[in-house]
Amino acid sequence: MPPKRPKAVVFEVEEGEEVEEGFGDFGGFEDDGEDEEATEERKREERRKRRKQIEARHGGAGDVKPATHAQLSSGRPPVAVSHPGDPRTQAAPTPAPVPVPATAGVGAENGAESGAGDGGGFDMFSESPTGAMAGLEGRAVTREVIEQGDLENLQDNWDDGEGYYNARPGEVIADSYRILGSIGKGVFSTVLECVDLRTGQLDKRVAIKLIRNVDIMRKAAEKEVSILTALRTGDGKGGARDDKYCVAFLGHLEHRRHTVLVFEMMRMNLRETVKKYGSGEGINVSAVRLYAKQLFVALAHMASHGVVHADIKPDNILVSEDLKVVKICDFGSAFRTREPNAADPTPYLVSRFYRAPEIVLGLPYDGRLDLWSVATCIYEAFTGKVMFPGSSNNDMLRRMMAVMGPFPAKLLRAHQRSYDKLELESHFTDDLQFKHVDLDKVTARPVMRVMRIAEPTKSALAHLADVDVADVGVADRPILAQVDDLLGKCLQLDPKRRLSLELCSTHPLFKL
Repeated sequence: MPPKRPKAVVFEVEEGEEVEEGFGDFGGFEDDGEDEEATEERKREERRKRRKQIEARHGGAGDVKPATHAQLSSGRPPVAVSHPGDPRTQAAPTPAPVPVPATAGVGAENGAESGAGDGGGFDMFSESPTGAMAGLEGRAVTREVIEQGDLENLQDNWDDGEGYYNARPGEVIADSYRILGSIGKGVFSTVLECVDLRTGQLDKRVAIKLIRNVDIMRKAAEKEVSILTALRTGDGKGGARDDKYCVAFLGHLEHRRHTVLVFEMMRMNLRETVKKYGSGEGINVSAVRLYAKQLFVALAHMASHGVVHADIKPDNILVSEDLKVVKICDFGSAFRTREPNAADPTPYLVSRFYRAPEIVLGLPYDGRLDLWSVATCIYEAFTGKVMFPGSSNNDMLRRMMAVMGPFPAKLLRAHQRSYDKLELESHFTDDLQFKHVDLDKVTARPVMRVMRIAEPTKSALAHLADVDVADVGVADRPILAQVDDLLGKCLQLDPKRRLSLELCSTHPLFKL
């Protein structure tokens, strides 16, 4: 004898029509005396009867037009679509409003079958509609809707689990840009190389930045678009008039819920250039002078618009194919100095190796933090080495003081007050001695040692690079001396003592 099965409780919805709601809180377990096959046959017959009742109510003919969300909410049934010449639809009476069963809603929304016994299509009376169809919420599924990715349950076709866009080579974005391949992937976005189809030139390449489909990233993208638009100069096409050395911003659009930013194509960044052409040991000092001058122009341009980049590093400095031009890119972390709370103290702004000391100390900051970052990039371009490769903020301070000497006492007292507010442990003792935290070589546990910082005995460049003047060409020796002088003035631990952007651009280095 088959096991007892729960008997469905039937609720009356309207005279002559019933819908199963399951046993839930209202039903019990009873033995109905039927085997499973007989029970399933009975259910199929009930569904066929209910189907005929609804067909009769809608005139018994024609296709059922997908119901809108409003119709379902108001209780109005789907409207039969009339076919000219069909006597059944012409004679069909106007149906009276009736409640639409919840189990029928999904089928009605998607053009459910209108005839009994055809055996195909989606069954609007099924007890377990598919999850994909159940998530459409009253919207007709058209090719346009699918291609635009406007449905939540279809977005997974385009995105991975972290909201990055799954780009496909050959795919066309917004009928304008054909994807050739990926350039890179960062925390905020994916960058693609594309052909600009609007120009009709297959060799016209652009870089497409697809922001992650995450709310916080989309909001950040809005700010980035605003800043890029403000900084845009010249013809906006990367031409000769774009002389401010910020990457040319060509426009933006939306594609399948992703913000898309379009830029001129520059294939290499400064880190790759130094590695490729400097064999990891740095590039020619004349090239360093050229790049430094362009970077200072870019900083001055950003400053004129009140923009702080806040993430300058070799990876975010692009180099032209002929190696004669550098441009700053990736303004995803940028902010305007006039924004409220724009410069709230935080010890972790900017990538660590290029992080200015005022950030590490938790002090107020402004555009001079970009000047520090550019100076460290200039050093890295010349030597092929990271200037301050600290393993932590604490180690960064140690390395900075080893080159530039001790911090002014005024800054350290401000640091202690700031860290108290941030509820962080100060890097200095009450008598302003440095607390260096290192790992014990035996126990591998953190060990704190108090260090006294001495005044530096070498210049910034010579201290770290150990430059042998004999290895530098006679013609380049004056340039080398000026690079050293410029770095020393840009890397002052007190940001107020750093060289101004105006004096940077007129430094003797650029007059040789």
